[in-house]
Amino acid sequence: MKIIIYDDCIEDVNHLKRLLADFFNKMSVDYSVEICKSTEYLFTHIDEFDFLFLDIEINDENGIEIGKRLLKIRHNCRVIITSRYKKYLIDGYRIRADQYFLKPIQEVVFNTEMEDELYLFQIKYSGFYDENLSKTKILYTDILYVDVYDRKTRIHFKNGKILATRYTLKEWEEKLDLTIFEKVHKAYIVNLFYISAYSNQDISLMNGENIPLSRNMKKHFEEKYIALLPRIVS
Repeated sequence: MKIIIYDDCIEDVNHLKRLLADFFNKMSVDYSVEICKSTEYLFTHIDEFDFLFLDIEINDENGIEIGKRLLKIRHNCRVIITSRYKKYLIDGYRIRADQYFLKPIQEVVFNTEMEDELYLFQIKYSGFYDENLSKTKILYTDILYVDVYDRKTRIHFKNGKILATRYTLKEWEEKLDLTIFEKVHKAYIVNLFYISAYSNQDISLMNGENIPLSRNMKKHFEEKYIALLPRIVS
């Protein structure tokens, strides 16, 4: 996990570094922190980082304007605004910031919000490598569901692509992240993040497809889906 901080207040930077150290050590996640020295450096290297902590007022520059410029750059870094002023909260959302912390940042608030940020980050970029299926990493977020068809299993991707594989459904249960995937039928494993509705007999996906829901698996599926729902809609 690579983090960059752009803030000209040494006291606030040191406080944030302590919060980050306590949080990531508690979560058992390896991380590194870099202090940004210039806006030019930030724009050049933004895609090398996973999280940016951006202060609103940096010397003579405005963090909101920096955020607006970042919107025009293709990058995967999550932007977290920090400020001593509530008045910038709306501006933070206008630049599509992923989170907003009011200074001085309280440890309890920081840990609670960062748990969600870390979870969403891991969901978005986690996946697996399999040279038999793809030359590049297959992201969990790209998969709608896996099913069994004609003695093979098939991956149904979000973009509409379908990939037939020789793996069994049991092997897919071991390969997929079962915090976000669930076996809902003897022939189906579904990504819980792409469910739009469900009934006693089937599950509706966000692409309009319906897949069957086994009566024997419904209770466990429902409990897991409801528990995950706050993170799905966040």
